[in-house]
Amino acid sequence: MQREQRKYYWKGVQAFLIFLTVLFFSDYRVYSSDFSAFLSNSNNTASEYNSQIVDIIKNSQQNNHAQSNDLPCSEILEEGIIYYAFSTSMKHDTIRNNIDIMNKEKIKTVFVLRGLIDNNVIETKKKIEEILDGREAYVLIDPRIYRELGIKSVPYLAINKNGQIYKANGDITIDFFLEKIEQTNRTDFGTIAQTYEITEVNMIDEMKKRMSNFDIESKLAKAFDKYINNLPRYKIGSFEKDTKYYVDPTVMVKSDIKDETGKVLIPAGSTYNPFDYIDFKRTGIIFDGSDKKQVEFVKQYIKKHSDDPFIDLITFNANPLEVSKEVGQYTFYLQKTMINSFRISNAPLVIKREGDLLALQGVSVHGGE
Repeated sequence: MQREQRKYYWKGVQAFLIFLTVLFFSDYRVYSSDFSAFLSNSNNTASEYNSQIVDIIKNSQQNNHAQSNDLPCSEILEEGIIYYAFSTSMKHDTIRNNIDIMNKEKIKTVFVLRGLIDNNVIETKKKIEEILDGREAYVLIDPRIYRELGIKSVPYLAINKNGQIYKANGDITIDFFLEKIEQTNRTDFGTIAQTYEITEVNMIDEMKKRMSNFDIESKLAKAFDKYINNLPRYKIGSFEKDTKYYVDPTVMVKSDIKDETGKVLIPAGSTYNPFDYIDFKRTGIIFDGSDKKQVEFVKQYIKKHSDDPFIDLITFNANPLEVSKEVGQYTFYLQKTMINSFRISNAPLVIKREGDLLALQGVSVHGGE
């Protein structure tokens, strides 16, 4: 399996997932994630200002999700938050003292590690809990901050104020750091107190090291070939005449659907039709890739609707990669859940939205043969 062929096949996954959203919405959930989950065993309730930090960073993660990791410091460091880079090699009382100041003075502060202790998540989690000793703090693992600020020793303090980065290296407190900024026009105070070695592994370097020793192309090729060779084959016939039927996507919600704040959007027991919430314009075509006439029908359909960028192709009983190359468009393999949901017994089928329903148009391509 050639690398460019696999890239060709998988490139269309994102568009197809939009189509699948409508097909498998019954298990829909709204999830949110942030780095505070790293200390998920803590039963403490975050203080108001600590919650604000979580919200700010969470929004930043969402905004920068599709962007490159090579962002300038002014974009990595959120406005008005002190980033306190530390290491577990430091005196624990030093870290605790700054946490106490943060909580007492309500100074928005994030405590940042470069990576894990010995590449071990559990050990790192235990060590952080030991350092916190019941205190509330927002702990972040982000080697990008160390890289962009050029941090070689800790503690290292930095803050973004109006796009300008202020920084200092050394064992000083966060309130003293803010006082120094107010007293002088300097932005880089250099090393002004005792520093400690960074003992945590740089996660970026570790990932590069592991990837360099990993034959990912070979692994992907074998995995892909195994996937193709084990695709199920279905006993699905062909239409003797054009046939149209409808599927109602409305379902009864089994459990509450909530947003990231816990607010119930759709309560359990109520009915839910995704077309009430989304503007669905995609077209799905399900066809037998081993049937030359069905494949030709798909090619002609694509040609006739060349101005429609929202056509998703789903094949069965054939290698989807080879079918993709033949029809000139990314093609995916039919799943049994779709067969059951759409009551599929014949093909090809053209699936479109009509009002609040899905219309399935069966097409006769064999002319009564």
